[in-house]
Amino acid sequence: VALLLTYVGVLGAVNQGVLVGQLSRRYTSGRIAIAGAAVLLVSLTALPFSPEIGRTLLPAIGPIGPALVALLLALGLLAVGNGLLNVSLATLVSLGASEEEQGSAFGVTQGAGSLGRTVGPPAMAALYVLARPAPFVVGALLVVPIIAILLGIARRPG
Repeated sequence: VALLLTYVGVLGAVNQGVLVGQLSRRYTSGRIAIAGAAVLLVSLTALPFSPEIGRTLLPAIGPIGPALVALLLALGLLAVGNGLLNVSLATLVSLGASEEEQGSAFGVTQGAGSLGRTVGPPAMAALYVLARPAPFVVGALLVVPIIAILLGIARRPG
């Protein structure tokens, strides 16, 4: 578990330190947020099924079995999607609020994130007890309206 968390952490750092900077030179924050949310949707959907995906579609890589290869790919996508989405959402909040409102806007954003990190894990743990794929599928379904909102924001002029 520690190695997997380290893997995700390193990917997240590289993502936010390198990838987001490169992408932000070419694309708007709205497009990056949509891409991040879409990647997050795919990764959350794939995570609970990664053993089956690996056994069915992927080869082993040396001593790493196909199920672990699939898990590493899904976790990699999760790290990339999360990094793209979080950084670009912060940028969108900054751009969407006036100088006078930015403190309040970031406060609300941070509060919502804290609430999600407080309520989310126990709620998803309860779902996991009921059915192993459930928290991942519910998480993916929760990303769908976020993508719709981001698409609406990206279509706005200016």
